[in-house]
Amino acid sequence: MKVTVKYLGNIAEHLKMEIEYIELPETSTYNGFIEVLNSLHFGLQGFVYKVAVNQKIVTENIQLKDNDEIAILPPFSGG
Repeated sequence: MKVTVKYLGNIAEHLKMEIEYIELPETSTYNGFIEVLNSLHFGLQGFVYKVAVNQKIVTENIQLKDNDEIAILPPFSGG
């Protein structure tokens, strides 16, 4: 399956990209995606970030689907 990964803020600046398409095994979960992401971008392991799948913040190990949109969100504060 293929997912679209969008990088925002200082993470996009660090990686020098805002969007990436990643191939994952058909039975991938959120935890499996994080492992793949860290293996592709070792430098991300030092960043604090949240992950949204299809515009919803993920707080548990969900099953991913083909064509999911995953956003890597840097820390933010409200005002």
